[in-house]
Amino acid sequence: MSGMKHRPLGAGVVASGVLLAACKESTSTTAPPAEPAQPSAQASAATGAAVVPCPPASPDAGAPRLASFVAVDVPGTYWIDLVFADSEWSLPGYIPMPHHHATRIELTNLAEHPVLTSVGGAHAARPLRFALELASHEVTKVPGRDAWRATYFARILEVCAP
Repeated sequence: MSGMKHRPLGAGVVASGVLLAACKESTSTTAPPAEPAQPSAQASAATGAAVVPCPPASPDAGAPRLASFVAVDVPGTYWIDLVFADSEWSLPGYIPMPHHHATRIELTNLAEHPVLTSVGGAHAARPLRFALELASHEVTKVPGRDAWRATYFARILEVCAP
């Protein structure tokens, strides 16, 4: 099969957060988009208030963009843009991952950010930039298949609107 296909692994909210899923069926990858401004210490933590615009990035500000699951550091701090659709946060595009892997991010402290869980809120119309701390991960083999499922457990540090 040539090219890449994106297939969600599952949908819905889990007890401690929202799942984000993507699946890789090919080893071909594309270059990640240019890095826009990232969350900084001045950005809103989005706890009960409206999400504020992201401040301009400075040369020494913040963490790198999560552009690949192939060489991700756990624990580690990254930023990523996410979109709210069908009552859950998801990746707006493909992020490279190891061959035969499907990957999801579980937001473990989503309940601490009520503005991010309201269906039909202002956040639903646009992507938001999340600063995340990847605290841990687990990889399980799919029985009877040459495939693995990786889950990264991430804590939301801050959120802003790019």
